[in-house]
Amino acid sequence: DDPISVAVLGRPNVGKSTLINTLLGDALGPDQKLLTGPTAGITRDMKPMEWLWRKRRFCVIDTAGVRRNARRATEVEQLSCKESVLAMRRSHVSMVVLDATEPLMRQDKRLIGEAVSEGRALVIVVNKWDLINERARKSLEKEIDGFIEGVFARARGVPVVYMSALKPRGHYLDALSDAIVTVNKRWNKLIPRRHQRDFFKDFIAFYPAPRIAHGKKAKIGMVFQLKARPPTFKVVSSDKLPVAYVRCIEKHLRKTFDLGGVPIRLEHK
Repeated sequence: DDPISVAVLGRPNVGKSTLINTLLGDALGPDQKLLTGPTAGITRDMKPMEWLWRKRRFCVIDTAGVRRNARRATEVEQLSCKESVLAMRRSHVSMVVLDATEPLMRQDKRLIGEAVSEGRALVIVVNKWDLINERARKSLEKEIDGFIEGVFARARGVPVVYMSALKPRGHYLDALSDAIVTVNKRWNKLIPRRHQRDFFKDFIAFYPAPRIAHGKKAKIGMVFQLKARPPTFKVVSSDKLPVAYVRCIEKHLRKTFDLGGVPIRLEHK
């Protein structure tokens, strides 16, 4: 099988290059190791590198730390940012790396949003997990869950891997590779037509078509999948549907067909 392409994204100094050095391990020679350090902006080049784990192949792309627009002070940083976005668009999976020693930042949320807007499958990695105590861990887990499940429902069900890139353990890497493989399968999922028909029949039975202008009831003919990568569906309707109803369709598509961690696109009038 072809390797799964993974773009590693995050703010400066969250540990992206350290994580990749850990993943590739002995496969990298001393002169191939990615530069790491406390200085922001060390990473410039984005060469794809192959990671083999448990007979699974991944093509991993490190990217420069993406700052807020106002802080992109140099032309090099601006170019690195554009290349990071390009890497995201060319990948199958976007891996957004967070720093466990800091609260969830606006830029973290923006990166997650950009990955979903670009139609990429998503995995969140919380690095430096070993540097915080149990109380801080519970607080951060609650914050991340609240953001994903509540504020940012488009990424609902995304796998979150808590780990330390400097202190790798086999179960960390197993969890990370499993998460990547899982969301990539969901991103590529094509649902059999009969299952789509069953979904529409059950959905309409529980959630009848809404009433629109002047009390008129909308007519919905079918919901069917157009393509994968990301899963894209067409809602056949004679009228423009309320946003809340369309979100309800998306929510139940995600739940019924196990599409957590991947964006769902709905086309409708």
